Amino acid sequence: MTGKFNNSSNIVFNSYCFIIFPLILIGGAIIVAKNGLNIAIGVFLVVILVLVSILLLSLLKKCEFSADDEKIVFRVVFPFLKYTYYFSEIKSASTQVGFSHGRYGASARVELVITLSDGECITFYDEDVPDEALSSPENHKMFQDTHQFTALCRYINERAGE
Repeated sequence: MTGKFNNSSNIVFNSYCFIIFPLILIGGAIIVAKNGLNIAIGVFLVVILVLVSILLLSLLKKCEFSADDEKIVFRVVFPFLKYTYYFSEIKSASTQVGFSHGRYGASARVELVITLSDGECITFYDEDVPDEALSSPENHKMFQDTHQFTALCRYINERAGE
């Protein structure tokens, strides 16, 4: 079983947003100031850095999963991070469909919550959810029943603790 999803809640994405992105902007300003570059060139460099950062952010959101008979593997496509969970370590899994509220309003998302036998909970989010999927109770039920995380959740629960 395999699938792809966009997860902007992963640790790489968040650390990039809050640590690396400001450092890139500050670094660009230092380069401009140290070398006495024209402000227009400095603005151009900062714009290029911002565009490169936006490209990196879009890559950091891309995730995929694969499951076989003994384990499930989640991968952040770039920078090639991999999280492996063996079914013998997993206690249960559940899904939840709802809205996330951000700066620009609400958007639909699906959560996959995996509970490990030591009590740790790992949550993955699929944020490629059309808003109309939650527009009515019928659409909500149909969407939840057909989403890849629901199928993955059933697959995990069938094999959990093996």
